[in-house]
Amino acid sequence: MSQIFIEPVDIELSELFGGSDLIVLASPEFQREVIYKKTFPKETHHSKSEENEFTRQVHLLKIDKVIKGDRSLIGKTVKVLEFKAYSEEDIKDYHEKGVEESPSVRAYKKRYPYELFKDSYVAFLQEIDNPYDPSSKIFQFYEDLETTDGVAVLKDLLRSFARE
Repeated sequence: MSQIFIEPVDIELSELFGGSDLIVLASPEFQREVIYKKTFPKETHHSKSEENEFTRQVHLLKIDKVIKGDRSLIGKTVKVLEFKAYSEEDIKDYHEKGVEESPSVRAYKKRYPYELFKDSYVAFLQEIDNPYDPSSKIFQFYEDLETTDGVAVLKDLLRSFARE
């Protein structure tokens, strides 16, 4: 597929706090799980030369602390739908017609970087209907922008509420 263009987005802390159903301090453990997979066969490929695959994954976030939301989730792992720059339809178009476009995606601009697999981080989440298993609870990052930030953002949140 083609290159992805990323447009950084600044979001006010008050918007993140107000719009998130769940704000957590997540463990640095980082795992993913495939929850949906579709393979487009060679026979339907535009040059009959390869299979293509579309997958949807979830981040498995282990919750150390709950800042806002359901406190019964402390110590548990929640599923957070991973952002996908390409839709299933995009992959199908590429596979069948050779059509590929460079998507432009919005991405949350972190205030405090952190090191994945090493540092705990804050995640701003929204509960959504699970499109792949309606019987199971699932979240997405706020506005589907992978809204995670370093732990220092908690001090900024406290300061902003102290002023109100």
